[in-house]
Amino acid sequence: MVERIEMKYMIKRGKTYYLNLRKPEDLKDRLPGKGDFITKSLKTRDFVEAIVRGDEMLKDCEREFDELRALPEGSGPFGVAARGHAGSWLF
Repeated sequence: MVERIEMKYMIKRGKTYYLNLRKPEDLKDRLPGKGDFITKSLKTRDFVEAIVRGDEMLKDCEREFDELRALPEGSGPFGVAARGHAGSWLF
């Protein structure tokens, strides 16, 4: 059985779907960008494909949040990139 992304994390702008996540309170100061949300394009107009891509991206995001939490306090997102995650979707 395939887990499905919760609709509350997906938005549509024009015809394209996006993943829209609130930054975790404990990581706000360590994540790039302004504002309380991270919004990334799912690069699709197809609803079913957006669910599949959104689910994958959400899992990647949660993994990267956990990795960032494991870094010493004061480390930013570039600490994660330096550990071999240059392809991170967060940065």
